[in-house]
Amino acid sequence: MSGAPATSRKAREVAHPQLFRSKAKDKPASYLPLKWPTRPKLPPAKPRRVIQLLEKNGFILDHTSGSHFIFYNPVSRRRAVVLQHNRDLPNSLW
Repeated sequence: MSGAPATSRKAREVAHPQLFRSKAKDKPASYLPLKWPTRPKLPPAKPRRVIQLLEKNGFILDHTSGSHFIFYNPVSRRRAVVLQHNRDLPNSLW
């Protein structure tokens, strides 16, 4: 065992209360979780409509990989992947 004296948790909490804060209301504002701004909800869309929007905004079809169409924008150098299925794409995929 080390040579440090054994002290109870209560004694350490009294001596150093900042180390034992457990509730969010006791924490300073810098420790509270951030609330990120939420994105507006997008309606479900067919892959064909998403492809039309991408091409209208300067994306070109780079290549396909199975049922995935990979589009590339030469100006912004960004890529977008569109799943080619015959159903609506969920909001999270576009």
